[in-house]
Amino acid sequence: MPSRSPLSIAFVLCMFVGCAGKLAIQDDVLPADGGRKADAGRTSELVPTDARIDVAPPQPPKADAGPDDTKCWNKQDFDSCADCCTDNHSEGYATYFASAVACVCAADVCGAACSSTLCRKNPANPNADCNDCLTDKYADSCDVVVSTACQASPDCVALMNCEQKCN
Repeated sequence: MPSRSPLSIAFVLCMFVGCAGKLAIQDDVLPADGGRKADAGRTSELVPTDARIDVAPPQPPKADAGPDDTKCWNKQDFDSCADCCTDNHSEGYATYFASAVACVCAADVCGAACSSTLCRKNPANPNADCNDCLTDKYADSCDVVVSTACQASPDCVALMNCEQKCN
């Protein structure tokens, strides 16, 4: 199956589901623990007051730390721009696509209806039964799941930001 951008998939899925829901990323979503679980169990160590620590100040991040998405935004059409964003953020696309397919293919969503197409080991374009199911269930069942998975991946967030600027 050729690679498609998340917004291209969203567009295709919107065609099937009637764009009843949003496929947007929420910028203000934080983990329930405020991002503190990673620090759980750590203890601080005291440094004697007479100890000297010579540490160089941290360097600011380089402006060119990621791919140059501006080249994408100058493409002639949306699909070319979205493909460029997908190429720049392949890890983010993999996160987005995997979470969308995993949600759609759940037994209580469209697993049975899409088992011979979208939910195969090598996904194929949805057939009529799968399209009908996507129309009925995708927006209510998968928008939050996909958005949450994408929000947890910096490259997926970068992909969404890139594609939002496509014409």
